[in-house]
Amino acid sequence: MTFKLLDRVRLRCDIPRRNLRKGRVGTVVFIFDKPEKVEARGIISRMGLPPAQARSAISAISRGTTSSNFRIAKDAEDVVIQIARKGRDGHQIFEYRISQTGEKNVTQMAYDGAGDLVHFHPK
Repeated sequence: MTFKLLDRVRLRCDIPRRNLRKGRVGTVVFIFDKPEKVEARGIISRMGLPPAQARSAISAISRGTTSSNFRIAKDAEDVVIQIARKGRDGHQIFEYRISQTGEKNVTQMAYDGAGDLVHFHPK
C-alpha cells in the first residue's frame, strides 16, 4: 500500500524506540522520495504549522542547493528537516530541528564513502 503526504494512518505494529503503540492514528509527514526545493516548500505550507515554525522551516529549506536532497519529518511538536548533498568522498547532512516557536537547532554530519560518520558538529 502506498501512502501520500498528509494521509491519516493507523500503526499496524509497535515502534518501541519512539514509544508508539499499535493502533495509534497519525499523519504521514515523512518524505522518502527526495523532493526538490519547490516541492519541499509546498509540503511545509500544507503541514499546518504555526507561522514562526513554518517561516523557520522555509528558511532552512532555502539553504539547500539545486542538487540537495531533502527529508522532512514531524517529531512530536518539532519539524525535522535534513538537507543532504554529495561530496568528493561521501555526503554531508545538515539537520534542522525546529520548535513551534521557530527556534532552530542545527547539526552538521559528514559520512565517508563507506557510510561511516566522520564528522558530527552541533551548531
